[in-house]
Amino acid sequence: MRGLRLSINLGPVLSLVAITGLAVAIALEVGTRVFLGSVFYPRPPLYVYDENLLYKLRPSLEEVYVAPDFQMKITTDKQGHRICADAESIASDGLIVAMGDSYTMGWGVDDNESWPCVLGEHVNRESNLVLSVVNTGVNGYGTWQYRRLTESIVLGNTTKVVAIVIMLFSNDPADNVRFEALSARSEEEVMGMVPSTVLGAEDMQPISRAKFWLRNNSYAYWMLSRTGFLGSVRKAITADNHGNDRSLDEHYSCAIEDCSIPLDELVADIEYIVSVAAAKSIPVFVVSANRNFLDNELDGVCPQVFAFDSTFTDCTFINIHDTEWSSEMVNRHSGGHFSALGHEFVGVQIARYVLSRIGE
Repeated sequence: MRGLRLSINLGPVLSLVAITGLAVAIALEVGTRVFLGSVFYPRPPLYVYDENLLYKLRPSLEEVYVAPDFQMKITTDKQGHRICADAESIASDGLIVAMGDSYTMGWGVDDNESWPCVLGEHVNRESNLVLSVVNTGVNGYGTWQYRRLTESIVLGNTTKVVAIVIMLFSNDPADNVRFEALSARSEEEVMGMVPSTVLGAEDMQPISRAKFWLRNNSYAYWMLSRTGFLGSVRKAITADNHGNDRSLDEHYSCAIEDCSIPLDELVADIEYIVSVAAAKSIPVFVVSANRNFLDNELDGVCPQVFAFDSTFTDCTFINIHDTEWSSEMVNRHSGGHFSALGHEFVGVQIARYVLSRIGE
């Protein structure tokens, strides 16, 4: 009897809890749409699976990506390469191919602020050429991908490639080991790995039908599923969410766990890329994004050049830290990536080398 009375008493309580929960959910959804709808709204994943590269930026994407501390405009072409807003639709003199990870892709800055766009703009302005830059950089990429990109773009493209610029980062050796292991895995396993290791890939992992419906229809779900969404709300309300924030952290030269991995595979990949490019008389420029990374262990493949009028080989090593860096060139709000000022500095430095080589 007592148990029956308890269940009867619990009935109204559970009903009240359910109604309250539903009311809160509706209020949250309505509030998100009304006050934050321009920032948090259902959108397609940033990355998609790729059979050759394991994953890539979603093709034909035009979105403002919102992170906890910044937002950035991302536009991609039909191949999933990030493009410059003012790029020529057809290059009359050929392509400069930029390869790299998030530092090349331009994590935290808008399309035109990435160093590949700055590179193209500077080269075109300082020469009589009209060149397009193909930015193949994607968060998390390593030379494992650059080798395959070289095969598809240089060997499989009818458009003339005039230069290849590869930016290396200290985690590339570790990334190569990971990608080699993943290359034998299924699409589901690859997509299950990417969200935990690649910036901005939280929506790539396969999810249930209920979550799929929520992700594609609920503004509130989209907001709540973002890592650090409270920070995003604050940024959205104060309009202080642009990727060019100049308050910065120390830029560490090398992650210890990544630096300890042998560079043999990385060097072999670069050697292969250089050989493919040399067969077509395409100069290759390898850029170190970390101070003291490599130092230069690629010397047998890509000798370092200290003067812009030096004799160039098939591959030239560029240490962008040879000149003095200011703290404002790194943006702590994008995880220590280059700020817009940093991208401008890097793009101009690389352009000087490229201009010296293609002007020969």
